[in-house]
Amino acid sequence: MTERGIIVAATLLALPAAAQEVAVTLPLGPGAEVIAARYACENGRDVPVQYVNAGANALALVTLDEEVLVFAGVVSGSGSRYVSGGREWWIKGDTATFTDQFDEGAATECTAGE
Repeated sequence: MTERGIIVAATLLALPAAAQEVAVTLPLGPGAEVIAARYACENGRDVPVQYVNAGANALALVTLDEEVLVFAGVVSGSGSRYVSGGREWWIKGDTATFTDQFDEGAATECTAGE
């Protein structure tokens, strides 16, 4: 976190052989925060996540297979729900569900760890 804002960086794969770095600065306001968490999933994956809360912006940076995916917060009836294209990361308490429409809608349950 910087004094002026939170910088969110992601890699965009424009072409298979070339990657570009993109940085987005979210303005800090009262109560802005970055929360780090780690989840153990039923498929054996260890999933680190950073939750970025900066005013009206809510993001989850989910690391899967060494790739950081940027998920945007969306309306949820319960818990916190984030989407990135055809993928969804939905947390309720200490449990998270990762759903991947690119993998025939496969859902994986994960539990928050230390």
